Amino acid sequence: MEQETHLTVELFNQAEHGVVLIDLHHHIKVWNRWMEVQTQLPLSEVLAKPVKRVVSVDILPTKILDAITEVFQYEQPISFSTDDVCSYFFEIKPITISGQQYCLLEVFSDNNVSDSENPEPVKTVQDHELAVTAHLLEKISGMNKFAIPGLSVWQQEKSSASFSGDIILSAPRPSGGVNILIGDFVGRGLPAVIGALPVAEVFYGMTEKGFGLSDIIEEINKKLLFILPEGLFCAACLIELEHQGKMLAVWNGGLPDLLVIDQQANIKYRVPSSHIPLGVHGAEKIELETVFIEVNAGDTIFCSTDGAVNAEDAQGNRYGAAQMERALLQGDKISAIQQSLLAHIAGIEQRDDISLVELDIELVQNYEGNSSSNLRESNLAPASWQVDFDFSAQVLRSVDLVPLLVNVLMHIQAPHEHRQRIYTVLAEMCSNALDHGVLGLNSAIKQSAHGFAEYYALRGQRLAELTEGFIKVSLSHKPANDKGILMIRVEDSGKGFDYKQHTKDLAEIKTLCGRGEALLQNLCANYQYSGKGNIIQAEYHWMT
Repeated sequence: MEQETHLTVELFNQAEHGVVLIDLHHHIKVWNRWMEVQTQLPLSEVLAKPVKRVVSVDILPTKILDAITEVFQYEQPISFSTDDVCSYFFEIKPITISGQQYCLLEVFSDNNVSDSENPEPVKTVQDHELAVTAHLLEKISGMNKFAIPGLSVWQQEKSSASFSGDIILSAPRPSGGVNILIGDFVGRGLPAVIGALPVAEVFYGMTEKGFGLSDIIEEINKKLLFILPEGLFCAACLIELEHQGKMLAVWNGGLPDLLVIDQQANIKYRVPSSHIPLGVHGAEKIELETVFIEVNAGDTIFCSTDGAVNAEDAQGNRYGAAQMERALLQGDKISAIQQSLLAHIAGIEQRDDISLVELDIELVQNYEGNSSSNLRESNLAPASWQVDFDFSAQVLRSVDLVPLLVNVLMHIQAPHEHRQRIYTVLAEMCSNALDHGVLGLNSAIKQSAHGFAEYYALRGQRLAELTEGFIKVSLSHKPANDKGILMIRVEDSGKGFDYKQHTKDLAEIKTLCGRGEALLQNLCANYQYSGKGNIIQAEYHWMT
């Protein structure tokens, strides 16, 4: 919370107009650099002082005091201007930061005094803004520890004078697959980068912990609503490719259509924007829903920011989505669009940044990423302990169990180098319990032409309508010489299945085990079903 408050204050400090933040006691909490330059009063002389002490300066009339009182009392904004030769316009409005109420006073100069009469101080502020922006961009860049094979990105900034408002983030998921975010902030420079910092922190942190796309979107939206001033937001497209590389989940909020191009250079799927951008208002559950698309080796995913579609030539003609798609269908994908765009704009400075993103599905399917966590881990020597969970239908509808369970384990006892394998084991056991046990889904659906998309759509529908059912998870641990033994037991409320016949068929090679069962065989010392087939127990061994 302190970091977010600091960033908010820093954003006020970089404003090209006056910003004064006043608390309920009418004491000054923020006096930005513009105010220091215009009033010749340094921050040290006014911070935590009553605002009435500074109304005697030339640009603040005494009626400011009454306006502040009314804003606090009625929680409604007030604006007015002065009629002096050097006139100023004042906006006073209520604002909440970190749960505390404040009054935000903004001062605007009609004749741009800060630029004409005091050029040197303004230049210093601009230089400082560039330094802060560069520092934050370096921090964001340092969060990305992995190069995703098959991911191609081309970007062109509208101007070299400030930093881009477009961001591209990518990271491997702990159970396999990748997450990608393409973002386009309104504005650029420091405000855009300040917004990009929490977006990157949430995206990388929650991807690393294994959270689903909807959870990540919801948290990013909350962060942006907290940190960005009104009028700034982020149009974004988020992509999740699951561990087998066959199912793509897409959420598009404000960017041009995401396209899936097949091996014959045909548009196989199109995902238009169906959500509002992030940071505009609180997200309802319906606004977090993603589109599921079945993809195959040979398919290519393409997405861009609207700077590409709106790119103009010397006569002001837009490049347009139709021309972009024609270039795509030539078969050269991102390189064809890049050359076509550069020829169209012919060196003309653009109004917006341009970003193109391409993902080769086959290359990602062959990728085995290893995530690297900075999470706090327990240094506890192998010990005996047990923890039990009983998740109701209400919890199952809204909580992703696996990241929760893995993070509990990491904080109690499990070496970091085993995190991804333990995550995979828990993901397989919990998804089987939820999908086949509680929701009653049949994996045979996936075998049809559009089976994966049908399966995940049905899964989402049944999960949203779930009113009964449970999953019980027991995690226990015991030391054994130089290793620890983690025992996992998962029970669901489903009908179960004839696991004895299933085991017999496997032994006689009448049934091929799926990817999930093969993973359990390879990663666990042993696993077995019990009850009516609705209970599975597994042992995972790790060396100290």
